[in-house]
Amino acid sequence: MSTSNKDPSPDRYHHGDLRRALVDEALVLLAESGDGGFSLRELARRVGVTANASYRHFANKDALLQALASEGFRRLSAAQREAEARAEGDEKLLAGGRSYIRFAHANPALFRLMFSVIPPHRREDELREASRAAFETLRQAVSRGWPGGEPDPDSVTRAALRAWALVHGLGQLLLDGQLDWLEEDPLGLGRRCWRTPSSAILPARARPTSGEPMSDDRFLDIETKLAYQEDLVASLNQIVSDQQRKLDELEAAYRKLVDRVVEQSEELAALRIEDAPPPHY
Repeated sequence: MSTSNKDPSPDRYHHGDLRRALVDEALVLLAESGDGGFSLRELARRVGVTANASYRHFANKDALLQALASEGFRRLSAAQREAEARAEGDEKLLAGGRSYIRFAHANPALFRLMFSVIPPHRREDELREASRAAFETLRQAVSRGWPGGEPDPDSVTRAALRAWALVHGLGQLLLDGQLDWLEEDPLGLGRRCWRTPSSAILPARARPTSGEPMSDDRFLDIETKLAYQEDLVASLNQIVSDQQRKLDELEAAYRKLVDRVVEQSEELAALRIEDAPPPHY
């Protein structure tokens, strides 16, 4: 008799356990295929149940993919909360952002399914709620890190959107291989880029003591521009450094060429002396 845990059992999937098993196995299949190229029948075989049993939980492939995307958002939120719980103070928001990049890197097919495969107008209630809850996790992290007193909800939402745009854009670029030309470890690059984003997200803790008061949004605008200018200066410095390196390489090549020309000229002069006719007296 077979003892495989893939054999269906009459009591195995009571109380909703089959749906959980189908989702878990479908996540494995999604990672293996890279694009969700599997059928519900194949999934049922992997779990060890009949196809009809799987259709009782998912009417079609689209319903299954929506459930997988919803589970992805829940796992992403959990990863961010766990990372923030292990960090202290101002590092909490940074830790959550780094966990976002790690999640994208570790789950590329699931990450694309969550954000790209299912258009918003086709999303069911479960997926809409899971995606909203994931954003709320980020929003709460931004709110907890807000300097001063109780923050304005609209300012927190805009700051959370800035944080999301930064970390999602970086994660997507790394995932799509758009930064492969840098020839760096993706996670290491992500950690370095997401090291000090607070000035572009949260308002400054210090405020001017004189002059006309500024709103949080005004400070955010100024600090974002400063951060951009600092990045621009760093990029220009890197370009200058690269050009200087290329100039050094060209100069070295030029010197080698000059040395070779001198060497060949001396060899040619020596040959002419050897071939010259003897003098007549």
